[in-house]
Amino acid sequence: MMINRCLFAAGVVSLLYLGMGPIACGGKVNVNPPITSATGGAGGTGDGGTAGDGGTAGDGGTAGPGGTGGDGGTAGPGGTGGDGGTGAGGTMNSGADLCPGDPFDLAVGSTLMLQGDTTMANGDYSDFCGNTTPGSGNDLVYAVNLQGAATVTYTLSAPGILDPVMYARTTCDDSGTTTWCRDFSASTRINKRHVDAGTHFVFVDGNAGTSGEYTLTIAAAAPACGDGIINTGEACDDGNTMGGDGCAGDCSMVEAGANDSCSDAAENFINPNLQIVMSGSTVGNTHQHTFDEAKCTVGGQMASSPVDNGAPDKVFRLVPTADGTMNLTLGFDATGMDAICDTNGFNDPGCWDRVLHVRHTQGSLGPAICGGGEDISDPLPANWTVPTNQIACDIFGVDPGYTQAVSFAVQNGESYYVFVSGYYIDPGMKFDRGSYNLIANLTP
Repeated sequence: MMINRCLFAAGVVSLLYLGMGPIACGGKVNVNPPITSATGGAGGTGDGGTAGDGGTAGDGGTAGPGGTGGDGGTAGPGGTGGDGGTGAGGTMNSGADLCPGDPFDLAVGSTLMLQGDTTMANGDYSDFCGNTTPGSGNDLVYAVNLQGAATVTYTLSAPGILDPVMYARTTCDDSGTTTWCRDFSASTRINKRHVDAGTHFVFVDGNAGTSGEYTLTIAAAAPACGDGIINTGEACDDGNTMGGDGCAGDCSMVEAGANDSCSDAAENFINPNLQIVMSGSTVGNTHQHTFDEAKCTVGGQMASSPVDNGAPDKVFRLVPTADGTMNLTLGFDATGMDAICDTNGFNDPGCWDRVLHVRHTQGSLGPAICGGGEDISDPLPANWTVPTNQIACDIFGVDPGYTQAVSFAVQNGESYYVFVSGYYIDPGMKFDRGSYNLIANLTP
């Protein structure tokens, strides 16, 4: 740094004062006169000294440690989520008015929910159940492409004025290919069965000219022993995986059934005013006995002609301990209060096409009266005979929603043979056999 010459000179005045004149530095410098009276000589003129070099800068100090960070603040509460959107679910306004139908794919393990309205459709089709004459009830059609063999449950619900009927075909416009048809007494129709992979056609129709909104649910589950449906590779399936009940626990074989003929009919003594429940299954039994449908009632009316069913049957020998009226029912749960088909639907092994018929010969106590002169050849000949001693019968008809009930006079100590049977042969072995509760009451 350059030092100001004037300031430097002033700083050394005291050293030059004695015997020297005043120092000039670019101008005058006023100083006090000396204490002597002599006049000094003129001051010499000279340049200022050279400024010294600047000093060497010192090293910087060591930086101190950083301070400790403060704690983070408390997070505020999350915001409230918005309300979910409103929707009915399923496919709205589905179904085609004509074949080949509205197409849908259905994978095993999945469910279709189809919503529709037959009000604006035409009545183009009909089938063997319900009053669905073409031009009567309006109908819609679905083409369901099942992508693997499955146990399929069809549920048709109609909360309004539609009295629904549903049926399925393998060829859409050919009623001769119908595989099933359901016309039930409630607003919901249910059917469960084995279906092979491929396309089949499902119809939603209206009974007696009715039409309206509906929801059709089609659920495809992987086939399994114990689901109540005989699937490929199964010899039987009674809805469980326990053996000893007519079907092996792994569904691989039909077990020999008890009470299969008159000779091994189960004997039960019936006391007055005491309800007896005889439970079992016709699965595993064979067709041993015919019935005379011409002497049966259907919804309180006599049937029109004798028909043999060919389905498995179970035989009971009932012996009343007093004179009176015997009352028998089929199709209820063990309490005798709730109809199984109405409560549990077609999925229940106890919901099938049942027949209840009774034989008796006055004064005869042994099994000889049980056969009744019938011919039980398999297959039955064209001139097959019907039992001559049938005294009561109630058939199931084509609607598994109904129960069976018969009442007849009995005498103390005599034998009455009661048969639990299927109404017809079902190739799928679903609706011609199943579990049952035969309930007996004796009114003296």
